[in-house]
Amino acid sequence: MQARLVAGSFLETKTGIQTALLNRIRKFKTPEQGVAHAYGSFIRLMAKILEKAEDVQADQSIVQRLFDILDRVEENLVIASQTEREADRTREDNFMELSDKLDGQIRYVLGQLVTLRATIATLTDRVAMANDKREMAL
Repeated sequence: MQARLVAGSFLETKTGIQTALLNRIRKFKTPEQGVAHAYGSFIRLMAKILEKAEDVQADQSIVQRLFDILDRVEENLVIASQTEREADRTREDNFMELSDKLDGQIRYVLGQLVTLRATIATLTDRVAMANDKREMAL
C-alpha cells in the first residue's frame, strides 16, 4: 500500500485533498442495520488507513481514486437505501393485505359459528319437544 501511495507528484497526508478525504470519511454515516450497514466497516477501514499514513506521501491520483471509490460507495448506499425502503413498503403492503384477508376469514368463520349455534339450538329445542310429545303419548 505504501509503495502505491508514494509515486509521481507528491502530496503530504496533512495537506488539503487527503485531509478533505479523511474529514469526508469521518462524517460518513451508514444505517444501523440492513444491507447498507455493511459499508460502514469498509469506510472505517479506509479512515484507519488514512489516519495511519501520516508519514506517507501520497500521489494525488491515488487520493483521487479514493475519492472516486467513496463516491461509488455513497451511490451504492443511496441505491441500497432506496431498495430497502421499497422492500419495506412492499412487505408492509403485503402484511396489510394478508392481515385484511385473515380478518375477513375470521369474521366469516365467526359468522358461520353463530349460524351453527342457532341451528343447534333450534334442533335441540325440536328434539326436546319431540321427546316431550312422545312421553305424553305414552
